[in-house]
Amino acid sequence: MIRHQQKSKAIDHALWLNFEHRTTHKEYGVVESIIHDYAVIPKIYPIVSGQAFEVLPDSYTSLSYDRIAEIFTDRNSLWFWEELQGMFSTANGELLRFVRLESLLLHC
Repeated sequence: MIRHQQKSKAIDHALWLNFEHRTTHKEYGVVESIIHDYAVIPKIYPIVSGQAFEVLPDSYTSLSYDRIAEIFTDRNSLWFWEELQGMFSTANGELLRFVRLESLLLHC
């Protein structure tokens, strides 16, 4: 069980774990705990009566600019957001504009 103070960070973490374990079909979800933080737990984990798993988005294809700004200004961001931020901050911006990024990623 992994705990986060912010619901959005717990959801991000659960989405990453679902992606990471996509070949094993192990699925993670997020529940609000009794101490008002958010726990990332396997979906097979027994939850307390009255608790419900938060609805997770299917993907990050429709992230808003505000959400992206929130992610990248977080002083204690999740490791995969740090990696992505590092990749994009060191890339030549003109190259990113020149290449349709989605098309490039499909071939990686």
